[in-house]
Amino acid sequence: MIPTSSTKYGLFGSLKAVAGQGDELATILLAAELVSTAPGCLIYLVSRDVHDDTLIWINEVWDREEDHDNSLHIAGVRELIS
Repeated sequence: MIPTSSTKYGLFGSLKAVAGQGDELATILLAAELVSTAPGCLIYLVSRDVHDDTLIWINEVWDREEDHDNSLHIAGVRELIS
């Protein structure tokens, strides 16, 4: 449980896949263990939209914004994003 007095850094966003490739995009994002095991990563959650099969939601919670920023420099993360 996260104490209510703590400050965390969170991101909530979505990516839209090309029609018919929602499963492939979700699989790529779920394989992103390099992000979920990065120092400071508390939650890395990928989910499918129930109404739009091309929409993928990504939720992240980090100890600090700096931890998230540092995760972008892990080998392979930039390739994953692109």
